[in-house]
Amino acid sequence: MKIFQLSIPTIIHKPSEFRFEILPYHNQNYFCGIKYSPGKENLFDENLCRSWSDLKIKFSNWLDFVEREFIQIDEWSLIEQEVNQNELLQIQSFNNEAFLDFEKEIVKNRIKALRNKFYELGFANSDLDFINEKLNLLIENTERLNKFDWKSLFLGTIISIIIQLSISQEQGHQIWRFIHDLFNNLFLSN
Repeated sequence: MKIFQLSIPTIIHKPSEFRFEILPYHNQNYFCGIKYSPGKENLFDENLCRSWSDLKIKFSNWLDFVEREFIQIDEWSLIEQEVNQNELLQIQSFNNEAFLDFEKEIVKNRIKALRNKFYELGFANSDLDFINEKLNLLIENTERLNKFDWKSLFLGTIISIIIQLSISQEQGHQIWRFIHDLFNNLFLSN
């Protein structure tokens, strides 16, 4: 399988269709022009090259930019994997019944345990304030939401915390494992 296709003045990375184009641009200061994708900070970029060695350096940089795009962590895919691997998150496991009083107490205690886990992970005080606010809303909503709707709110809240605080992959895995241990088999339908 060909990974690169060369047709001067364009080099195309076949799997991604990213390209590096060499453009004629002759004057006393510049050897050629180039257009490429991906760029250093943008999807597309262009430059002028003063010499052949300048062109080789810019081409080498472009190869690094292409590689960067392939090793980039897709955080949405990671969340999707975690959701798919966690039995807690399977929709049929909660029903549309209201929480009973003793269940509200169980949820409250488990949310407190989850809060303690966030403290153990060493988040900054401002982050902990944000997390506490979100977890308190979960506790409050056991009063008005049925189990199915509460579960949706719970999942959205946890995902929101992970994304908004840019939690590391390792911390995210620890949080999901802890959630699985705390909330799996809770309020299952008969």
